[in-house]
Amino acid sequence: MPECNKCELIIENFQPSPDWICSNYMERALQEKYNDKSIRIVNISIKPATAKGDNYASIISRVKVDYTCQGEDQIQNGSYLIKSSFESDEFATEKFSQYGVYEREMEIYGKIFPRLKEMLENVGIYEELVPDTIRIDYDHDSIMFEDLAVRSFVTPERHQGLDLVHAKMILRKLAILQAASAVLGHNEPEIFQSYDRGMFNRHTEAFSPCYLNNLKACAEVVSTWPGYEKCAQKLFALEGMLMEYGKRAFDRKNHHINVLVHGDLWMTNAMFKYNAEKKPIDVIIIDFQFSCWSSPTIDLHYFLNTSLTDELARNNQDELVQYYYETMANTLQSLSFKGKIPSLKEFWMEYMETSFYGFVSACLVQPIHINDQTEDADFAALMKEDERALKFKRTIYKNERVHRTLKRVLPIFDRRGLLEVHQ
Repeated sequence: MPECNKCELIIENFQPSPDWICSNYMERALQEKYNDKSIRIVNISIKPATAKGDNYASIISRVKVDYTCQGEDQIQNGSYLIKSSFESDEFATEKFSQYGVYEREMEIYGKIFPRLKEMLENVGIYEELVPDTIRIDYDHDSIMFEDLAVRSFVTPERHQGLDLVHAKMILRKLAILQAASAVLGHNEPEIFQSYDRGMFNRHTEAFSPCYLNNLKACAEVVSTWPGYEKCAQKLFALEGMLMEYGKRAFDRKNHHINVLVHGDLWMTNAMFKYNAEKKPIDVIIIDFQFSCWSSPTIDLHYFLNTSLTDELARNNQDELVQYYYETMANTLQSLSFKGKIPSLKEFWMEYMETSFYGFVSACLVQPIHINDQTEDADFAALMKEDERALKFKRTIYKNERVHRTLKRVLPIFDRRGLLEVHQ
């Protein structure tokens, strides 16, 4: 490959951008996107787009280019995000390959989303649900997106949690997207047949060190709190069945309504746009690497237990489940869904049937998401079992907000029987 023209590579203290991202690569990508062979890159800037602790599953690079093209007197400019695999990290690559995350997300953006968009527009629903795709590159397991920051979309600060307005905006768009996927899956049952590798699945337990060691660290902390001895004992005893119970929550069930589950729906996988009064006016959902075909309640458990303010998580979860349900049911009706639309009561039964994932999300996942000690916050720290990784897992359970959450939710999960070991 020829040397890149005026390539300014900016590497911060994070995963470096892949070396194949350069002016030649961007030139070809833009030529293909705009069907214009005259495009020439004259300047390029490349740097990581996320900070430590914000992303564990991929490398995201922000690429800004200045370019010329025939018929335009002035230099054009553009900003793009390239999401790529950990191709230089054998440990991460091996783990993620067992979940098929890169191939699945490329297929979703390249084949599934265009179908869903067409279905929705055919009934007058013109919602911008996901970012525009510039290029899907199967050779590099990467996707190039528009840079939503150019249109003033921003990622919410992950340590505070979302309020009711923000939460409903996300759930509304999620419900519309998933209703369309339910129609597509009902009409073409084979299209999501291979989408069976969510966070918990029947093919691999490659992520089990993260869940099991977080469970142990959680139990150790809880065991030091007066009045929580019973909960701590149950947490320690849960180790042997944790992965199986997670799989049962994710298993497809014919008596459930099944949809394209996002799989990693928390606050940093949504970007908001604000008006002059700093009120949110739009949101776009991103990052579908862990999508699978299962109950929509999987996303609800994860989102409601990782991404809300403490007050909202304590008082408004029922309201938000109902809000999601009503939006989904209304969209299914608009799309003339031929399957069975569950009643709200039936949807709540489905929600309770998968509620073990609520425990996992609140007690084992949220501590990772709101961690503010990012020195060791990388994929190896999540998935390995060496001293550095164990230190990281103990660190995330020192967070005072985590302590408040655990003290609130563990008695609830205990009363619901979610901490019990049974076959």
